[in-house]
Amino acid sequence: MKTITKNDAVYIAGPMSGHADNNYPSFHFAEEHLVMKFGCEILNPARHPDGLAYVTYMRMAMEMIERATVLVMLPGYNHSTGATIELTVARKSGIQVFLFNVPELIKMEQ
Repeated sequence: MKTITKNDAVYIAGPMSGHADNNYPSFHFAEEHLVMKFGCEILNPARHPDGLAYVTYMRMAMEMIERATVLVMLPGYNHSTGATIELTVARKSGIQVFLFNVPELIKMEQ
């Protein structure tokens, strides 16, 4: 089973819309944990500027996913339209997907 390595570019996907602070604290926590544990590159959509149109955010997300070698899904992703789209694109692209479940990652079925 593949795991994350320092050579991976990891995209973090999860719910944002409708959450306090757009759920950014969860994204930043996941980033810190992944960098500390694996030393990998993080592609974090919570680092995008505020105030853009939803479609702009999704375009930016697709560009980041194109660079990603791994996707890590935050809890609650299944209640997010954007995150489920990101998951579908990753799976269709053959990108490994994990569920962020501290203290371990759980490999998701393709």
